[in-house]
Amino acid sequence: MQGVLVFMAAGCRLAVSVGDVLRLIVETPVSPVPFGHRALAGVMPAGDDSGDVVPVFDLRGLAVDAPPPPRHVPGATIAVIPTAIGPIGLRLDRLLGTAARYDAVFDEIPPHIARVIDGAGRADVGASVDVADHTFFFFSTDAFVAAVGLA
Repeated sequence: MQGVLVFMAAGCRLAVSVGDVLRLIVETPVSPVPFGHRALAGVMPAGDDSGDVVPVFDLRGLAVDAPPPPRHVPGATIAVIPTAIGPIGLRLDRLLGTAARYDAVFDEIPPHIARVIDGAGRADVGASVDVADHTFFFFSTDAFVAAVGLA
């Protein structure tokens, strides 16, 4: 079992395997992308020496009844995650920590995020995760890419 990075995004505790995160970067000014998905905040430098840019997504944009997320959140943490079509940046509301061990659980998944979730887990009590009950949902990059129409 590989460790997970646990974070808050769109008001939900989510997690991805540590091995699925290319890097964590601090958000720099985001350039808008005309006619993009409402969850697409824009693009920003990839945080490496390649000179590439990554699209930055905010999961709050998946809730159709909520206002669109802000284009730029100075100082926000961006998790750069690989996908089949290239890396994407996921804006984190808050980084909660890591868990080396966890158990699968079957909790109710919040409706606005259900289509980008791939199960749930509960971190081991000794994990360095800053949440009271240690429950989180696994973020699925494949489901997210499909949900925003990139697949």
